[in-house]
Amino acid sequence: MKKSLLFSTFFCLTTVLGVPTAEAGYCACAGRCVTGAVCNCSTGACTIPAQQSRYAYGYVDTSAPVVYSQPVIAPSYQTPTPYRSHHEYTGARPVPYIAARVGVNMMEGDAEYRSSVDGTWKKDFDDSVFSGALAFGVKINSWRAEVEGALYSKAEKELDFSTPTGYHFGHDLKARIQAKTLLFNLFYDIPTGTQLTPFIGGGVGFAHLKGTLEGKDETPTSILVPFSESHSKANFAWQIGAGLSYALNRNTNVDFGYRYTNYGKVKLQSFEGIDRGGTGTYVKEKTEVKDLTSHSISAGLRFSF
Repeated sequence: MKKSLLFSTFFCLTTVLGVPTAEAGYCACAGRCVTGAVCNCSTGACTIPAQQSRYAYGYVDTSAPVVYSQPVIAPSYQTPTPYRSHHEYTGARPVPYIAARVGVNMMEGDAEYRSSVDGTWKKDFDDSVFSGALAFGVKINSWRAEVEGALYSKAEKELDFSTPTGYHFGHDLKARIQAKTLLFNLFYDIPTGTQLTPFIGGGVGFAHLKGTLEGKDETPTSILVPFSESHSKANFAWQIGAGLSYALNRNTNVDFGYRYTNYGKVKLQSFEGIDRGGTGTYVKEKTEVKDLTSHSISAGLRFSF
């Protein structure tokens, strides 16, 4: 009897107050609204205040509250992916970075000996060397600009010009070249929407080359004097290349690339005077390596701040 009386009283009150029995004690949009949205139980809609909507839900610029009849979900493109930081994704500001690279380089050039007595003789100069580089740069949207310094190990090559007369006859010659470069590079990252990003680019700058020519007497009579002569030169240098970058996370990328670099030329040895071979002949001569280039394969780690 008491339970029936309580139920009848509750039913009458909800009817008089205009609240349907099905909604008494229940909010239609409860649990459907995202954080920051307000549930309006009378209409069953989720409402986002204007001051929140412009910052948290798609940068909507409006002075009035935004009302959604369905649950509000922030646009997916506003959520940074695990491999792109927020400011990099939106392009809001430049992103500085530092990169370290190591490479294997096939150096090639044309070794040339010119003599007033023996004429001109040429040999190929080629050797594989290792390199290490450090770069500081900035990324703006899909572009990367950087300053890169690199140091190469010594490239060596035995040279036998086999001239019939003159200073080089009878000597076992070895040429050595060491290169250092300072380049200003520009790369374009091709957007793919994935962690793999192809890139192309190039750079210009300076190459400092140190060339050395060493000779020792290999004749039975040992009448020729061993020697070692070095020269240094700063040249204009340039490079082009392409590669592939893999994003480990928002701030770290692993880069793999190929580059073609042109270093210019360097002098190895020069002489003007009485022939040092002992013939008493006046001679003017010079040995140099021209068109020194390299094909490089490199791997590196790039960290964005």
